[in-house]
Amino acid sequence: MARAKYVLAAAFLVALALFGRRYHWVEAADTAERDRFVDRAELIRHGEFPRDPFHPPLYALLAAGLAPLVGGAFAAARTISNLAACGLALTAFGFGARLRDRRAGVLSMALVAVNPNCWIFGEQASTDMLFACFAAAALLAALAYLQRPSPRAALAAGAAIALAAWVRGNAALLVPALLLAYFLAPAKPTRNPSGGAPVAGRVPAHVGLALAAALLLLAPLWWLRWRQFGGPFYDDNSRNLWWKLYAQGDWSLLERAPPSSFGRLLLDAPARIAGSALRELWNFLAKVLPDLLGGWWCAPPFLLAVATAIRGRRRDAIFLLAALGIFTFGVAAVFFTLGRLLLLWIPIASALSIAACLALADKPAPPAGPRLAFATTTALIVLTFYSTLFSKLTWFVRQHPYAEIAALAPLDREIAPDEALAGTAPFLQRYLTHRYVHLTDETGLSGVDDYKDWCAMEQLLHSARVRYVVVSDIELRRRPRALLGEGAPPPGLELVRQDAHIALWRVRDGEPCR
Repeated sequence: MARAKYVLAAAFLVALALFGRRYHWVEAADTAERDRFVDRAELIRHGEFPRDPFHPPLYALLAAGLAPLVGGAFAAARTISNLAACGLALTAFGFGARLRDRRAGVLSMALVAVNPNCWIFGEQASTDMLFACFAAAALLAALAYLQRPSPRAALAAGAAIALAAWVRGNAALLVPALLLAYFLAPAKPTRNPSGGAPVAGRVPAHVGLALAAALLLLAPLWWLRWRQFGGPFYDDNSRNLWWKLYAQGDWSLLERAPPSSFGRLLLDAPARIAGSALRELWNFLAKVLPDLLGGWWCAPPFLLAVATAIRGRRRDAIFLLAALGIFTFGVAAVFFTLGRLLLLWIPIASALSIAACLALADKPAPPAGPRLAFATTTALIVLTFYSTLFSKLTWFVRQHPYAEIAALAPLDREIAPDEALAGTAPFLQRYLTHRYVHLTDETGLSGVDDYKDWCAMEQLLHSARVRYVVVSDIELRRRPRALLGEGAPPPGLELVRQDAHIALWRVRDGEPCR
């Protein structure tokens, strides 16, 4: 089984790499890749450290370091996400093996490997998968400590949560779960169920070891934050909480959020935050969780696992459920329960579900029990694989701006040196020789709104000497549908061609409107 674990991990990594190279050679539409981690990696490569008040720098640093080896910062960022997805699958083996046995570990790993979220977020140039990998490793180490307290497990938990904090500040939401593991661990030496020496009990020195490992790894991060922002614990994500509570979906207000902190917002509006958190939790349970698990068919085995853990009073399973609950509530309180922020659920829920399915073999008399366990685990993996391959990945591939690049590439060879191209996709500059102007949308994502006033857009295109504009349905967002060629054409633009997904416009000569 140990060999099967590594074979499966290697196969998963190769498959992710090949899929990414073939289909994800450009950022997908409407994803967290809009946070521009690749641009930050490029800045580091050119000797300038990016100033990012929202994200710790580990992901950009790794992408910058790997870029010369894999052909650029974007390929490096994608490779890091590939490796992180493979690491997440390996943590699923650890959870399954500790909840039941190595067979459960391999099957849990297989279920994670066919989960569509691991394929989609395991390709994207964003911090989602890397954070999930480190966070899952921290909880796996905590589970190992709960079952068998040891300095090694304590050190691993401290190191893993520190690495998670290098990726995202909300790693702090994992601290209560690690403390819970310590208090649930046996206080005194207990009998070893597999024979041999007794299992040691917890000791306060283990907390010190975990804390020392975390502080050692976090010290450089705090120094960097102090150098850049004047404080070691500086984090601007309180703006996201303010935006969630007061902006009513208007992204243009994010940059104008008043200076605050999580503590101050909590004191000012505790009822509003609590109500928002409860609504987000309901949304998570009703909509996000089934999709995170891989599909609605994964919900019954997971519910069976929850019922089995509660009925059997299994400390290990109850700890994992409590850890997930604490982390999810924290995310719901400070932001939204988006699936990409909660990928940590995937390896743990998969392992709990597989262990519950395999436990069916323990109940009825043979051969009915083993057959039922085999049928349920096989159905779980096969249905998830089928949905991933023929539905979720097909949708994901369609979210890429291939058509926009194909439309602009020949024009890039024709226009004059001082002319530019424009479009609604934000990342096309690296595929073009001439200047590329990204047209902002009315969410105010780039701090400018050029669409409430068509005249302003026409002036922008003329001032930037844009010759052609390409608009796609996948990047339309809240822009007017007239940009897709529906209804009257926008002023100053002449439709060159149109199909089901894109519209290509030529900017008319002459003076823009005033």
